[in-house]
Amino acid sequence: MRARRGGSRAVVRLVVLGVVVLLVLPSSAIAASLVVGSDGSRVHASEGSGCVSEEPEPDGSYSTTCADALYPLTVEDFLPVSARDHVVLRFRPLPGYVDEPLRVSVGLVRLGTRTGYDDLSWDRRASPIPGPRELWAVRLPGRLQGADVLDVFARYDGIGGENYWAGLDVR
Repeated sequence: MRARRGGSRAVVRLVVLGVVVLLVLPSSAIAASLVVGSDGSRVHASEGSGCVSEEPEPDGSYSTTCADALYPLTVEDFLPVSARDHVVLRFRPLPGYVDEPLRVSVGLVRLGTRTGYDDLSWDRRASPIPGPRELWAVRLPGRLQGADVLDVFARYDGIGGENYWAGLDVR
């Protein structure tokens, strides 16, 4: 019986330690914010789940830290857009981080469905705008299918990736 109690205490300590770690992690594990713009308007995107990997050790091992967000994300700003609009994505590195996105993928999401949200069947890779790789562009499809959100995933060279949601006000 004693071994069993000691074992359960160890499990409780581990669970408590896990909760503490989750509470002290930032809401995002990536070091950039995202501003989304079109036709003179711009909004700040909400940060979702993300992961950061440390530089590999000489033996090739490395560690990764992730922060998960609860979906659907809350979007507070809505960008006025129409079908076929060009949208510009500007990643702003936070102090202490210099990495810019290596690849950027964009999709559409509809909110308020039975499951809370639905990913719509439109995914594109954004194109970097010449110059610093903090600016990317994508053209929206001809039919926006009731989309409320631009779903952006940025892959960073060597440090992971981050998901962002920007609200859309379809005109």
